[in-house]
Amino acid sequence: MRLRSVTWLVAAGALAGVLSLFGPGAETTVRAAGCGDAASDFNDLWTLTPLPGGDGVVRGPAPLTVTVTIRGGVVTFPGGLVVTTISWGDAGDVATIRSEPCGDGETEVWAQQDLSHTFTTPGQYFLGFSFSSPVYSAAFPFQPVEVTAAAATPAPAATTPAPVATTAAPAATTAAPAPASTTQPPALAGV
Repeated sequence: MRLRSVTWLVAAGALAGVLSLFGPGAETTVRAAGCGDAASDFNDLWTLTPLPGGDGVVRGPAPLTVTVTIRGGVVTFPGGLVVTTISWGDAGDVATIRSEPCGDGETEVWAQQDLSHTFTTPGQYFLGFSFSSPVYSAAFPFQPVEVTAAAATPAPAATTPAPVATTAAPAATTAAPAPASTTQPPALAGV
């Protein structure tokens, strides 16, 4: 079984287990959008960007921005009793998953939303859900992330200036003046 499948099963089991602890008669279900029919697949709860690889791990070079898109209208729970957050696993801030009334006056549902975080330091991290209520709190990891070192920026290639063509200009070919005549015109005879 791939890591992603195991991760989803753990997440789904923990979600169902945590939400069922809110006392006798507490209605906690995973529903389709708009508090309707039950979802058939826990992969319907959220999506990740970038997508995990075949081994279930989200990978990329720093800085790596990971977005968890919560599908609205799927997870319902007793109104006002549950606060859900996502921790990013790098001792940074956490993101609170917003909920909204389901319309019956007693139930809330996760709202459609995108929660993003940028990892700047290479390392391995686990995104985690945390559920808190007045009577119980639980946290569990649900998504591994591996941030690699940023690719080195290649140094600019050394450029050798192109040789400048230096063709000698042709020598000037000015005709030299004709040498002056050194002969005297013949003297006029008899003058």
